[in-house]
Amino acid sequence: MLFFKKNQVKNQIKTNSKNLKTQTIKSSNEDFLDNRLYEFSKKVKKLSKDEASASLLARQLSRLIKAEKF
Repeated sequence: MLFFKKNQVKNQIKTNSKNLKTQTIKSSNEDFLDNRLYEFSKKVKKLSKDEASASLLARQLSRLIKAEKF
């Protein structure tokens, strides 16, 4: 009986550490996307005056949206 309890505790510890790692990865990805979105908004303010830069910004925005979905 004691053997099974030890295994259960080990499994819980492994599961908790995996959850912590995935949470850390998610938060770092969110921070990265937030930085990219901030940079993008700065570029929009600077470059939205002409048509070529507007199309470039549209492509960057679509890439950001695709990256956010994954």
